[in-house]
Amino acid sequence: ETVDTHGAGDVWHGGFALALAEGQGEVDAIRFASAAAALKCTRFGGRSGAPTRGEVERFLAGRR
Repeated sequence: ETVDTHGAGDVWHGGFALALAEGQGEVDAIRFASAAAALKCTRFGGRSGAPTRGEVERFLAGRR
C-alpha cells in the first residue's frame, strides 16, 4: 500500500546507478531500482523511508 511517494524518484535513480556501478545489466538494474522505489513508497519520509539493500534483496528474492 502506498503511503508516501516523496523521494521515490531519488531512491530509484540511486538504486539504478548503484546496480550499474556494480556491473548489473540494464534490465536487472531497472528491476533493483524499481523494487527499492516501491518499498520506499510503503513508508513515510524521504531519506528516512528508503529501504536497506537487504530489504530490497529479500523483496526481490521472493519474486524471481
